[in-house]
Amino acid sequence: MIFKSYLNFGLLTNLFLMVFSNNFSYCQIINNNVIFNFKIDKFNFQKNITETTFEIINKSDKNFNANNWELHWNQMKGSIIRKSLPNGITFEYVNGEHYYKIYFGNNWKLDRGERISFKVNFHGIIDRKIMGPDGVFIVNNKIAFDIKLNTIWEKAEGIDLLEIPSSIELYNTYPNKIDDKSLNIDLLPTPDLIIYGNDNQSPIKGWNLKIDPFFQEKTTLINQLLTSFFDVKIRTDKSDDYNLIIKRKIDLEKESYTLEINTKSIEISSSDIFGVRHAIQSLRQIKFFHKDNSVGLPTLRIEDSPRFAYRGFLLDISRHFYSKDKILQVLDILSLLKLNYFELRLTDDEGWRIEIPNLPELTQIGAKRGYTENERDKLIPAYGSGANGSKNGNGFLSKNDFKDILVYANKLGIKVIPQISFPSHARSAIKAMEARYFNYMETGDIEKANEYLLTDFNDESQYRSAQGYNDNIICICFESSYKFYQKVFSEVKAMYDEANIKMEKFSIGADEVPFGAWKKSKVCQEKYGIDFNVSDLYLSNLKRLLTIIKERGVTMTGWEDILLVQSSQSQNEKNIRLEHFDYEPIPYVWNNTWGEGREDMIYKFANLGFKTVMSNSSAFYFDMSDNKDFENYGLNWSGYVDYFDTWAIDPLDIFSNQVLNSKHRLNQKYIDKTEKINPENLNNFLGIQSQLWTETVIDNEVFDELFMPNIIVFSERAWGKRPKWILSNNFEDQKSKMILDWEKFTSFIGGSFLPFITENFQIKYHLPKPGGKLIRNKLFLKTQFPGLKIRYTTDGSIPNMNSKVYSGPVVVKKRNVIYARSFDKSGRGGLITKIEQDGNY
Repeated sequence: MIFKSYLNFGLLTNLFLMVFSNNFSYCQIINNNVIFNFKIDKFNFQKNITETTFEIINKSDKNFNANNWELHWNQMKGSIIRKSLPNGITFEYVNGEHYYKIYFGNNWKLDRGERISFKVNFHGIIDRKIMGPDGVFIVNNKIAFDIKLNTIWEKAEGIDLLEIPSSIELYNTYPNKIDDKSLNIDLLPTPDLIIYGNDNQSPIKGWNLKIDPFFQEKTTLINQLLTSFFDVKIRTDKSDDYNLIIKRKIDLEKESYTLEINTKSIEISSSDIFGVRHAIQSLRQIKFFHKDNSVGLPTLRIEDSPRFAYRGFLLDISRHFYSKDKILQVLDILSLLKLNYFELRLTDDEGWRIEIPNLPELTQIGAKRGYTENERDKLIPAYGSGANGSKNGNGFLSKNDFKDILVYANKLGIKVIPQISFPSHARSAIKAMEARYFNYMETGDIEKANEYLLTDFNDESQYRSAQGYNDNIICICFESSYKFYQKVFSEVKAMYDEANIKMEKFSIGADEVPFGAWKKSKVCQEKYGIDFNVSDLYLSNLKRLLTIIKERGVTMTGWEDILLVQSSQSQNEKNIRLEHFDYEPIPYVWNNTWGEGREDMIYKFANLGFKTVMSNSSAFYFDMSDNKDFENYGLNWSGYVDYFDTWAIDPLDIFSNQVLNSKHRLNQKYIDKTEKINPENLNNFLGIQSQLWTETVIDNEVFDELFMPNIIVFSERAWGKRPKWILSNNFEDQKSKMILDWEKFTSFIGGSFLPFITENFQIKYHLPKPGGKLIRNKLFLKTQFPGLKIRYTTDGSIPNMNSKVYSGPVVVKKRNVIYARSFDKSGRGGLITKIEQDGNY
């Protein structure tokens, strides 16, 4: 219907983007003949206002008549100042973070071939491009279509106050390159011990594989791993010439392994199949890093074991959807880096992403976004999804997709944890079940209409969630709400059973329940009295969820919020509730912004007796922008989190790194007030988990950029042993030793590991802007990961594959306009830096 309307629109040159999302085939049409120029005029820090100009250009062959057309978009920062709008133009804030509509009244027509412009001011500073308008579309005569967006910001007044890092600041931040011979790193994450021999392995044309009887039932799996990673013929002849031997060594800890490369054979020893997998992944890296060695692989012995039993990664596919194929690629990377848990955020306010049998509305409505008059057909736009859902705005995993993911993960030794949030972050489910309700009410089937209803239509409670919604909390006073969750949980559990995979953990999410929810719910008041206790109500809800999950032999997990006192502080509450649920739920502790007094919450839970996982937002959230660059993706509510923040933290004592304390302005008086984990409770600290929330992850390229090499750095902290320098009490001693390790680590990533990724995976990982400075007439350049190739130009042009390669300080002319850019081994270029003169020289 919409496609036909566009064809009738009579546009001369449209850009047609046919997008086939999983289980949805839809056409996204971007009308390049209608252009929205969003121009930032001034960053007014004194008044906390962003002053802008809206310009709309109509190059189409249609007129937009006054009182008959609207401009719609999403925007994450800045709220419109109503009085800044000209007469005849009004706006509506719809919901969330933020969905805006502008209505053009009298005297505001836009005929073909014309343009209009007007001033719009916003409360708050729109400090990065992704925080401003996105997914812009026009509704004309009730027909919605996406239009071209240009964000113009470079010449805005006050731009210097944004503190965008200069090329000099980047240069001063980036590590120095360490010569390959001095690295002492041969694979990642770094193993406990590598001992090199004096010889090299003789050329081996094929492997004859011998597997310990203990691992015989895993023979097919081991063969699959070896043949998928290595271009070597493998046989399993019963003879005496075995040269690839897999042994069981019972005294090794879980997941530990030894790997020996001898002159004529390779031996892997482990007590379990997990360790065997890890050894094969280590062998895979060693073979790649020595592939150009004409004398063969070096003889060596590796002894290795994980620091933490739980090493996880969470992917949010609700805000932006990513298909099975992308998830399988993610699992490949997790296995390579010896991570063993994959938590999948399947639902949130902005999308329901898994098929549930007999509840088709969850995906028919909850998995689609776009222009809608009543959300009976789809959810409202969010995070720039536009008129009819962007490439990653729509979509869901079918049952078969999810089971395929479970089977593939199991093959790689990775346990999948589904997360379906209840009762918070539930707007997609709420709106889907409302549509179901209205559809059945229209047929007169009242019982069916109410069967899974999640909404109290007479609820007058007032709240705003952390993401700005006032309707994203399930009514926990309805029995239908628990019938719904029981149904969803049972169907997801059935997918595990059908795949013959054990469900170990199930997350209820349940973070950021806003204060004020349920207080004026008519249903709750009728059931529990006018002055019912909300905290007791929520406690009862948690007990019911725990029972539903526990009865099926599964451990309930959730964010730490589930164990906090209900208060006006919502997710920022620090007091732990008295009810501990027999210490059965596992809290994942996420809300740990430096300086806000919650850094030690995980130690408090562990000391109380809870098994717990660190998900620290100021270290392990990949969606936190690494600096204030205007072109960066990601958020910054938990500060700016760079690669060093992830690598330098010690999970078991986050204040032990004095350099981090100094960076985040934490003094000893502040630290002395915090709680440490007691030695006898160390076993309660299960491990650490990284997260990629996808509010700003608008496409695959942004995904890859935020995922990699963040996940490499995280894996080092999850698997690698505690660095010795962390124990030093002397600031300068700790700093010097730490920086040397950091330089070695980043040099290995840039020089060896990222080329390995380029050759083995289709991942367009982050190529950070180079740092650089001019000292008099000499050019100095650095990159975040030394070893990445830097190309530069001196004529003001954008560096490309034919530009000069930087290999050391270069003499240039004073008036040269110099740009620099990092490149990967395939020739792909990253973002560009303009090099500035260092005023200190």
